[in-house]
Amino acid sequence: MKKKLLCITPVSHIGSLLEKMMKSFDVIYLPDPSESEVIENADVEIIFTNPNKSKVFLGEKVLKHFSRLIAITTASTGTVHIDQQYCSSRGVKVI
Repeated sequence: MKKKLLCITPVSHIGSLLEKMMKSFDVIYLPDPSESEVIENADVEIIFTNPNKSKVFLGEKVLKHFSRLIAITTASTGTVHIDQQYCSSRGVKVI
């Protein structure tokens, strides 16, 4: 069974990235979601994000709803859009 991945940043313009994601994961693609739309899709193990394209801060307010979350992957060098301390306390890897 594939892990569920929530993609909360636009990626359709990046070649075949979305296709590649779909081969490995059960993908929910929300290129520009609101905070409530992210929370509505909390039944995932992985979140893929990008701080330049997403307006959702991944902190306790949002992440407390993600009981199955194991990792957040970000297409960035910085992590100002992710509460790393909260993730660490929950055992969620930030990649």
